[in-house]
Amino acid sequence: MKKKIIIGLIAIIVVIGLVVGVFVLKRDKNSGESENENLESNSEQIVDNDLIFKSKILTQDGEYIAMISTEGKQFRYKIEELTYLFSDEISIKIPQLKQAEAESDDITFANSIIQNAIVKELETYSANGKITLAQYNYEISLEGNQIISIVFTGNVNVDGAAHPNNFILTVNVDLLTGNLLDASSIVENEDEFIKLLKSDKAEYEGVDGVEKYIKKDLDDDVLKSEVFEISRKMYFTPENICTVVTVPHAIGDYAVVKLKYSDLK
Repeated sequence: MKKKIIIGLIAIIVVIGLVVGVFVLKRDKNSGESENENLESNSEQIVDNDLIFKSKILTQDGEYIAMISTEGKQFRYKIEELTYLFSDEISIKIPQLKQAEAESDDITFANSIIQNAIVKELETYSANGKITLAQYNYEISLEGNQIISIVFTGNVNVDGAAHPNNFILTVNVDLLTGNLLDASSIVENEDEFIKLLKSDKAEYEGVDGVEKYIKKDLDDDVLKSEVFEISRKMYFTPENICTVVTVPHAIGDYAVVKLKYSDLK
């Protein structure tokens, strides 16, 4: 009888051990699946955040964020070149976007935006007389899935003017919305941005004297008006947000102030 009781207890212990073992295995499996799900979720999150820009520079918990979100849309395009006859004497090259795939989203509207921008810029000079272009060029500084950023530069002369002028035009097209992006539409905290433009984080592109002029000689309110109301010119590269500032002719007519995205965070 005693032997039977002992055998019965052993059997119960074995059964309990099997149940516990199954529970542990199931828990470990679920835990593993949960960890995998978390890894997958984190991986997706990294992909979602692995973008260069946002539509605005936002101040969040005292930090700057600078990214442009594709909002799930991908634009695939090729860039071709159009020769536009501005006048009998002046023909200009303009980049044109063409869909890379038949099923991709239509982005041809951007071409008229780009063309109108450079034509309007030249017309501001031709209003003062007949113009000639001694130099003209463009660079696509950023070719993104949602945004294309183009910088036109040149040297324009107007009949009767004392000297030729250097000009720069920036065209940033948000392909998702069809909007033109400039300093006033991108920067939210204007005062803080002006401080950054005058800080040691800024890199000044131009001739000698540009940095001193912007940092020391240019009043904050005047610079703010220039950046956000008058010029509003800004363009993007994969590493920098670049702001165009008008300066005296003696130091180049314009200067570019670059800020790294990493310094905006």
